[in-house]
Amino acid sequence: MKFRRLTLIGLAAAAAGTGGGAWAADDSGAIYIAPLAQYFDLGGNRHAKDGFGYQLGLGYDFTSGWAGELALGNGSFNTKPASGKNVKLTSATADVLYRFLPDSTVRPYVLAGVGHIDDQLGGDNKLGTALAEGGVGLLTGLGDQTGSTRLLLRTEAKYRREFIDTTTYGARDPSDVVFGVGLQVLFGAPTPAPMVARAVEVIPPPPPPPPPPANDQGGHKSGGFWSKMAANAQYQQAKQNGASDAQLEAIKHGGDMPPCRSEDPNAHLVNGQWVGPNCLSEPDDGHYVTDEEARKQNQELRAKRNDQASQSAQESRAADMESHSCMTTDGADKANTIAADCQKVADHPDKACNIQENSCDEIRKATQKGCWAKGAEGPDWCLTRYN
Repeated sequence: MKFRRLTLIGLAAAAAGTGGGAWAADDSGAIYIAPLAQYFDLGGNRHAKDGFGYQLGLGYDFTSGWAGELALGNGSFNTKPASGKNVKLTSATADVLYRFLPDSTVRPYVLAGVGHIDDQLGGDNKLGTALAEGGVGLLTGLGDQTGSTRLLLRTEAKYRREFIDTTTYGARDPSDVVFGVGLQVLFGAPTPAPMVARAVEVIPPPPPPPPPPANDQGGHKSGGFWSKMAANAQYQQAKQNGASDAQLEAIKHGGDMPPCRSEDPNAHLVNGQWVGPNCLSEPDDGHYVTDEEARKQNQELRAKRNDQASQSAQESRAADMESHSCMTTDGADKANTIAADCQKVADHPDKACNIQENSCDEIRKATQKGCWAKGAEGPDWCLTRYN
């Protein structure tokens, strides 16, 4: 009875530890051995006293939740009333286990299985029969739970029933409660890949463009009466000379581009006229460039400005990530933990889970999106942390 109380106390103590929520790595694909000391609370229809036994299990973790186990057990018990002989129970079972809370170091589990058991009284012949069992237990991590080899404390209680009309000592369909406590040692568990910090390349900004040449059209101040009169006369003259729509529009709004000159290093001749991306074309032979040529100039000018704007946006993004990245705000350890979940479910983990190029919230959203996409095939922790 004392062993049974100790087992129950161990179960309760391990259950109290579940509130800590300590993180444990995935154990899919690991092989384990589980030696247990057992106490048998024999059913009332057996003519034998309660006593001790042992079990040795060999298991395989198919996923972070499901495992399969083969176990051999043995126990020897005094008869009642005393006859000078012992009742010996030898069992071989195959069980299926399902473990909850995959990210915790304390994991409750349920088990169910079938097997074979031999009843033997003293030196008499063995009487073999089938058995079925089911139970609950707790696995509590001891020490580091992220390496390939891990040690756990295992405590469990299970109900076992034999299917036989009578045993050598007279019991019919006997049933027992078996309490167990021991260790479980995992081998070959997967280890999380270390996150390597990756430097962000910052592209230096381009040098500022040279200032445009001064507009020397009459020396009138912008916005004055004479300036407006001069601009209107220039507009009418340019229209009569066949100026393009783009050039007329530039003249109409104050001639914000200087006239093209041969001294301008970016200007060149088109049909005898000086044209360029940073100046207003004027005719050398009385005719302006065509609208098609003017549109080509404007397109080239817009493309250049768009390239400068895109480069400025990249610089702004790099500066923002330097101060708001997940590794900067939450530290490398926590950022690597968040990124580890993301890499298991995200479509593009190299980009979406990068702790230096994304904030922690962006990585969590990528993980949640990946969990939704995988649905029922996703890891168990998708339901507990990203539902």
